[in-house]
Amino acid sequence: MHLSVFASIAVIAGKLVAGKSVASLYDFALPGTINIDNLPNAPRLKAFHVEFRDYTPGVAAGSSYQCPIDESGQVLEITINGSSFIGHIKGGASYFIGNVRGDAIYIFDHASSSAINFRISGCMTAHGNDPRSDTACWPGR
Repeated sequence: MHLSVFASIAVIAGKLVAGKSVASLYDFALPGTINIDNLPNAPRLKAFHVEFRDYTPGVAAGSSYQCPIDESGQVLEITINGSSFIGHIKGGASYFIGNVRGDAIYIFDHASSSAINFRISGCMTAHGNDPRSDTACWPGR
């Protein structure tokens, strides 16, 4: 999977598990910061934040979600179990597992047998239907 797909998974898992509206991620492999606004699927991720703006963390435990992640029709199927998640891109054979601990998001991709680690480095705050970046992350924002 491409880095932007892993970043999208991290954004969605960060919201569903920890209640954080991620605006930027620190990628330990680069190292460097990935701004969500710079991803090719930024409009879909912003729409996800708007849809889940009133979401309460912890509600997702044991729940499954389908989230469109780009304009090509890729859909992320993700199941939350406490602070852990498992999922795959619909129609694909590979899957991933991961967990969220505070601001850290760990993803293991079984197809490539690789681990991807991010730290949430900035969150969005909603101004009406226009999410904007903020450097602080609080659950529920």
